[in-house]
Amino acid sequence: MPAYRYLPIGTLTLLTLALLAACSESASYRTWISDSRVATRDIEAELVATAYSAFETEVWAQLRDMKIVTDDVYVGIYTDKLRAASIQDLSTIDQRHDLFDNSRELTNDIKIMKPQGLYSAEQYAALFQGDYTGTTFTIAFARGRDQISAPRSLATIPDGFSLQTPVNGASYAPRADDLTLTWSPAGGQDAMFMKIELRCLDGNLYKSTIDISGDPGVYTVTPDAFAVMFPDFTVQCTAYMRLIRSRTGELDPAYGGGVVSGRQERRLQLTLTP
Repeated sequence: MPAYRYLPIGTLTLLTLALLAACSESASYRTWISDSRVATRDIEAELVATAYSAFETEVWAQLRDMKIVTDDVYVGIYTDKLRAASIQDLSTIDQRHDLFDNSRELTNDIKIMKPQGLYSAEQYAALFQGDYTGTTFTIAFARGRDQISAPRSLATIPDGFSLQTPVNGASYAPRADDLTLTWSPAGGQDAMFMKIELRCLDGNLYKSTIDISGDPGVYTVTPDAFAVMFPDFTVQCTAYMRLIRSRTGELDPAYGGGVVSGRQERRLQLTLTP
């Protein structure tokens, strides 16, 4: 399967583009191209609205070129074209619509999605303060006259939950003891999964994702299951764990493919000893 590169959408400074162009002179491939050369139907979008608590929600986007398979090829855009809104009355969007009216771009309900990164800005995000449980976010990509816009991708934030055990910062010996997580279940149809990242004293980094059937409110990682996920675990590691409740959203049909989801996410850090 081709290794798709991220497609940055947002403001890139002239200096950044000059640096990317300079790099391309010493490589056998282009490091950036104009967004005018990429059709919306050739974009694969991953759009996610995530509530980390009742106080903070982040809407982020990663866009990939589905046709370019060469590594390190980016698309540079000079204007802010990707925005997120927590209002529900957006049936059509163009440069004259509220969502792209500059007089409203810094309000609480409409935000520019800004690049997250120094050079390529592989991810774009906007931060909303407050409790957005049950809110449907609109994520809009407005393009020029020669391109088709993707104005209406929708992501709804599912019910929140509290992570009850284990205690953040606790120590475990996962090869000897069960590691049991408990949380407040919602009893709905939303998907649950857990992402685990181990950063170890020997410099190694390990990652794993666990799909949780239903929303039971409890999940146990047994020593045998841990050994299967992390067979090379031999030294002390810090485990960064993310428990996520996810609801599938609606992708604007102008995109060539991708996924949209609304999420609730809770984070936990543990010390794991062999």
